[in-house]
Amino acid sequence: MLARMPSLAVRPLFSFLGIGTLGLVAALAAGTSTPTVAQQESAAVTPPVVAPVAAAAEPARPSTQGGSRTPVSGLEKINLVAPGFPLITGIHSIEPDGTIPLPGLGRIDVHDKKLGDIEGLVAKEIRRLTGRDALVTVDVVEYKPIFVSGYVARAGSFAWRSGYTVLHAETLSGGVYRPTATDTATPSESERARAHRAAVELANVLASIETLKAIKSGAADLTVPPRLKDMITPEQSVRLMESQRTHLASNRASFESRRQGLERALALGREELEGLQTQKVRVEEQALMRKRNLDEILSLKSKGLIRSERILDERTRLADLDEKLTNILVSVARVKSLSGSIERDIETLQQERISTINAELIRLEQQQSQLEIEVEVANSAYRRLTGSSAFVNNGSRDPIIRYEIVRMDDNKPVAIPATRFTLIQPGDVLVVSLVDQMNN
Repeated sequence: MLARMPSLAVRPLFSFLGIGTLGLVAALAAGTSTPTVAQQESAAVTPPVVAPVAAAAEPARPSTQGGSRTPVSGLEKINLVAPGFPLITGIHSIEPDGTIPLPGLGRIDVHDKKLGDIEGLVAKEIRRLTGRDALVTVDVVEYKPIFVSGYVARAGSFAWRSGYTVLHAETLSGGVYRPTATDTATPSESERARAHRAAVELANVLASIETLKAIKSGAADLTVPPRLKDMITPEQSVRLMESQRTHLASNRASFESRRQGLERALALGREELEGLQTQKVRVEEQALMRKRNLDEILSLKSKGLIRSERILDERTRLADLDEKLTNILVSVARVKSLSGSIERDIETLQQERISTINAELIRLEQQQSQLEIEVEVANSAYRRLTGSSAFVNNGSRDPIIRYEIVRMDDNKPVAIPATRFTLIQPGDVLVVSLVDQMNN
């Protein structure tokens, strides 16, 4: 009974380190002394530590960006798998100070690391404490949420997904705040804000229509719609048209890339067809010569000057040429069919582009009509309440919607000006503000 007590005392340590019987035997084998009876009995009663089956752990949601290059700063929870080390394997939360508490390893600082760095750090700590190599893998379980506050319908936190922009976050929060009859804003303020929001949206629609028309006509640049000056400030107009020019260039480059790819394929097909036609002519000439040669051989055979094997050999050669000619004709037909298909694809590409542009123009023109009505209704209501236009304020237009992203950088908040198309990162705070253009 006393001989068993040492084994019971050391067993939690080896189980804690994930060594078990195999690790204990290896440690003993490295020494020069023979194991005692007590140690042998301890090894007999200590069950081996088995690496946890992947299915036993809570399944981690797959990472949507970057794999081992994913920055830890945007993560909330990770799933760490270290076969043979059950206390370390599992789902762990990343603390606010950028550390991960791991049983037996302590806190590991990962605030400026990426997933691949965590794998190396954990494996290094395991090797330092146990002398064993470990294959460590890390997956993303949960990203930090994004937060939206300010001039929105429903401020709060929302789950982040790869590719989210300011527009996605604004949509999740219910869009830009629109005062209702139950709000504390006065009726005139509500109507004025409604008129300005509709005017900004109308300006965007007019600019988009101009861009689509330029794409359709193949124009090199955009013409600024004259009505923009009545709806937004000159600075806003410049920014809006610059974004539309970028869109125009991107759309044109994408279309030209697809068209040029098809045209290159068509040119290669034509080159191949020319080569096949040249080869066909040569084979036909060889076949004609073989036929004439066969006729001469048959004539000599009738005079008994040539053996029958010579005739058989010549007919075999002629058959080979006929087969080769048949293969060439099949290849010619295939290349012609492929070239015709590519030509149809080029034509279809242009037609589909025009069709898509026309459909989008119709949609935008309908939206334009609705926004013009909304602007007029809101402005008329404001004029009835105040006696002046909603777009007159000491010669300046106001208000406008401004976006700003607050992001933690090295544990310090950094304010980043944004547009609706700026990408959002996990943990970002989006602040939506209604700003008077006189102070813009």
